[in-house]
Amino acid sequence: MKPSARPAAPAAPPLTPVDLLGAPELAALDLLHHAVHIVGLALLAQYPHLLGDQDGRVRHDGDPVAELAERLLRRAGALDDVIGRYRHAVANAQRPDNDDDLPF
Repeated sequence: MKPSARPAAPAAPPLTPVDLLGAPELAALDLLHHAVHIVGLALLAQYPHLLGDQDGRVRHDGDPVAELAERLLRRAGALDDVIGRYRHAVANAQRPDNDDDLPF
């Protein structure tokens, strides 16, 4: 897994008390987002070869723990993407409609 394999999502703005009034689950999801990031850093520190070689190829040399670490990194990235999409959807759902002034 190369660090540039997928584009970084734009950073979400910090949560506010108003955000949490409308969707308190965002607090736990924000913690999970940060935990996923820290786990990724820790796994890459433990298994730097998961970053891949100059061609992006990852070799485990038969290490089952390193193979699981790579799988965990992929799944953590997918989880983080879903967290971001959920937070975006909640923000869109809470946004007031500005179409009320339209005559039709």
